[in-house]
Order: sequence, then structure tokens, then C-alpha cells
Amino acid sequence: MTVVPAQEILDKIEMGLPVEYDHVIVKGDLDLSKLDRPKRPVSRSSSEIQWLSLSENATIVSSPIRIIDSTIKGNVYFSNAIFDNSVNFMSSNFKGTADFRGSAFNGYASFEGSAFNGDADFRRSAFNVYASFSGSAFNGTADFEGSAFNGYAGFGESGFKGTADFRGSAFNGYTVFMGSAFNGTANFRRSVFNGTANFDGSAFNGYADFDGSAFNGTANFWGSAFNSSDFSSVQFDKLVSFDDARLNGSTSFNSSRFKEDALFEGADFNGTLYLMRTKYDRLFISWKNIKELGYDDAAYLSLLENFKKLGYLEDYDGCYYEYRRLHREQDWSGKYHAMNPAEEWFRKRIDVGLEAFYGYGKKPIWPLLWSAGTILFFGAFWRRGGLKRDNGANQRGIWERYGLQEPSRKRPWDWRGELRAIADALIFSATLFLSGTRLFVDPPQMPEVHRWSPSQAKAAFIAERVLGAFFSILFFLAISGTVVR
Repeated sequence: MTVVPAQEILDKIEMGLPVEYDHVIVKGDLDLSKLDRPKRPVSRSSSEIQWLSLSENATIVSSPIRIIDSTIKGNVYFSNAIFDNSVNFMSSNFKGTADFRGSAFNGYASFEGSAFNGDADFRRSAFNVYASFSGSAFNGTADFEGSAFNGYAGFGESGFKGTADFRGSAFNGYTVFMGSAFNGTANFRRSVFNGTANFDGSAFNGYADFDGSAFNGTANFWGSAFNSSDFSSVQFDKLVSFDDARLNGSTSFNSSRFKEDALFEGADFNGTLYLMRTKYDRLFISWKNIKELGYDDAAYLSLLENFKKLGYLEDYDGCYYEYRRLHREQDWSGKYHAMNPAEEWFRKRIDVGLEAFYGYGKKPIWPLLWSAGTILFFGAFWRRGGLKRDNGANQRGIWERYGLQEPSRKRPWDWRGELRAIADALIFSATLFLSGTRLFVDPPQMPEVHRWSPSQAKAAFIAERVLGAFFSILFFLAISGTVVR
């Protein structure tokens, strides 16, 4: 390989000439601070100036830089620079530090297949067109804290031996980490993904931190779209945290594996969450924060078991209710099921009633509402029929008490009496309803009504008692399944 002095490359950059080298060894440090290049004012925060030692005047690099399949034996100090042309270090080997802090890449930026044997520092950098680190090896710290990827960001099949720090970064285009290996801490805390974020087939062998991150597009953490056996699923070997994250698009953990605890406390899934064939021991997640769980029998049953194990009883109830509701919409008598169509039709009709009357045992308020509606309905029935009530065994009908006594005379409407009549009918209806179980109230005597026949009154009498027993049973079942466990 041809040896090229670093100064030769710097001289070309200083003169604005193209830098084009292939399969060479660069000897010495590449340090832009030594060049007399024009400056451009940039807006810097106080932390960038104080802690990152960045200047408010960045060096303008107009030369297209192409150093591929080469070895750079010194350090690269390209910080605080504005690259107005393309930068290509594809398949190159950085033996020392690669320092691009606070730089702006306004053209194509490619580090595909490169090896960073020292620290790679891209903090507070901006990739405004296209950035690719696919297939690269980061053998030291990979620091992209606070960077902005305004176009495609590719890190597919990359290896991060040390810490991979993307805290507070913004990924505004399609982002790919597919098949990557994070052997140290993977830090994406408070990062924003405004496009699709693809982590298919990645391996997180250290702690993975996505706390407070926002995924505004699709987030994929599952098997490869190409069905490659090389990266069939995402694996989290250590603790993974998505606490307070916002996953606003579709999120898939299909076929993923969580070997330790997975924390999703305070995380909001505003799109569909997929957990098909996902393996985990404890998933700290709240059902109320899941807008929709992609239907799969095993996914729902595993999540129900998870809630039971963690003691999240209210989450269990909500998940169970949704599972039963969605399960009814599935095919129970298809090619792979033993149930015949007639039985399916009959059982689904029953299932509709179980949902409506007491929410599959998870909605105790519903039987109470049905009970109140039944009492009101039959109260109106008995009032309309002219329920007879008096102070003793003999009763005088409401019609006789408040109706017309003589055809030629009209008595003024007694609203107080009418209210008492309505109250009597409702009290009688409630008493009759509660007598359905004979636990608290004895059944009243069969009443006499003015407008209904004895057979009609008897049928209503029996029907209300039966409904009283029915809704009472459903209420106690729902209470025993929710409040008293």
C-alpha cells in the first residue's frame, strides 16, 4: 500500500482541491485546525462551547473527500467543520481517534464498512443529506450524543464494542440499525425518531436505554424483513428500558427476546403494539397505555400471565376484556379448528350477551346499570297498569284514587299524589327485583292492576324476579372477579 503523508491531504483541503485516495496508508494526524480556511458563523449553545470546546466560527471545507479502503494511522481532528461536499471514508481503518464533534455534513457522508479502533466522536454533528455507517466496527466509544440525522441514517450490521451513545439525537429520516450488535451500553435516551426506526435482528448485549424517547414513525424490533437466518430476532440480554417513551406509530417486538426485565413504565403506545412470539419473563407495562395490541392468541395469553405475575390486577382485567372481545371476531370453525359452524354461531351469540351484561366478569358496574334499567322499566309497567296499594290488606287502585270519579266532573290534577303513585310503583318494582334471589328481600304479594289482565301481570311478576336473580348473579360474579379476588 502507498504511504501518503497527512500533510499532503491537508494541503489539498486548504486549497479546496478534491481529495481522492484509494487503498493507501495515511501517516500522521489529519488536523483541520492547522489550516487557513474560511470560517462560517454557527449558533452554539453554552454547553457546546464550554464542555465540547466548540467555536462559534466553523471551518468551511469545500473539497470533496474520498479516502476509501485505506488505513489512517494517526488521529483525525475534523471537529467544528462544515463539509459542503461529500465525505467518503468507506472501508477505511481509523487507528486513532476520529473526532468530528460539532461538524455539519451538507453532502453525502459515508463511513460504510469502516473500523474505528479509537473513540469515534460525532457529538452535536448534523448529517443533512445521507449518512451511512453500515457494516462499521466501533471498537472504542461511539458517541453521537445530540446529533441530527436529517436524511437517511444507516447503521445496519454495525458492531459497537463499547458504549454507543445516541442520547438526545434526532433521526428525521429512515433509520436502520438492522442486524447491529451493541456489546456495551446502547443509549438512546430522549432521542427522537421521526421516520421509520428499524432495529430488526439487532442484539443488545448490554444495557439498552430508550427512556423518554419518541418514535413518531414505525418502530421495528423484530425479525428481519428479508427472513435472513443471520438475524432472525432482536435479543435483549440485559435490562432494557423504554420508561416514559412515546411510541406513536406501529411498534413491533415480534419474535424478540427479553432475557431480563423490560421496563415500559409510563410508556405510551399510541399505535398498534405487536408481541407475537415475543419471549419475556417480566414486562413492566401498563395496559391503559396500550391503544391497540395486535391480535394473537399467544400474545394476549402471555401478557395476561405477565400481568398476573406482577400483580397488575386492573391491567389484567382490561387486557382480558379486550382479548375476549377480539377473540369473538376470529374464526372458530375454520380449517384449523374443530368447532362446527352451527356451534360457533350459537356460542358467539352467547358471548355477545356475556360482554353486554357484565363485561366478561370484568365490569361489575354494568349489571348494576342493567338492574337499574330493569327496575325503571317495570316500575313504568306497574304504574301504567294501575298498581293497587293501600294501608292494609285491602288496596285501592291508583286509577280509583286519582282518576275521574264522575263523568260530569273533573277533579284537579293531584301532582303530589301522582308522585306518590310513581314512587309506590318504583318501590314495588325494586322490591320484586331484589326478591329474585331471596337473599335479602322476600317477594311481595301478586298485585292487582287496573289495565293488565291477571296473566299479563303474572308474567311480568315472574319476569322481573327472574331478571333480578340473573343480574344479581352476574353482579356477584363480576365483584368476585374484580374487587374480591
